[in-house]
Amino acid sequence: MQPTIPESVVEQLRSICQAHGCYLLEARLVGLPGRQRLVLYIDNEEGITHRECAAISDAVLAEFIGDPFGEEFQFLEVSSPGVDRPLSFPWQFRKHIGRHLRCQLADSSVVEGTLCEVTAEGIVLRQRHTTHSIPFAELLTAHVVPRW
Repeated sequence: MQPTIPESVVEQLRSICQAHGCYLLEARLVGLPGRQRLVLYIDNEEGITHRECAAISDAVLAEFIGDPFGEEFQFLEVSSPGVDRPLSFPWQFRKHIGRHLRCQLADSSVVEGTLCEVTAEGIVLRQRHTTHSIPFAELLTAHVVPRW
């Protein structure tokens, strides 16, 4: 079972990320007790730089020195989400217009296509001869499918 991070700590992490112009997409502790890693996935509308990851890492370490939560982890990893991470927010979808997405919908169906539009209500995927308008409310997960 993966250890949980207290909501108050998650809020502190979100605040640190926001102070650096980033969003906290996910925070989790991984590994065995005594050797746990705190993993933070961050992003922003322009794309994450190494400098932003380093600044947030430094701020997190400074925030939790002497704090009991700081003793929960021995390693800290701050990273942008890779292609294996799902898209969650409308601004993330806008960054991927023109890319191929695989979407799982609330009715358990899967739709793939090229992302051609993002609106306040949802996304539009284009396949060869059809388009699919998918409201965010019906979208369970969406992943960028890399074209190697």
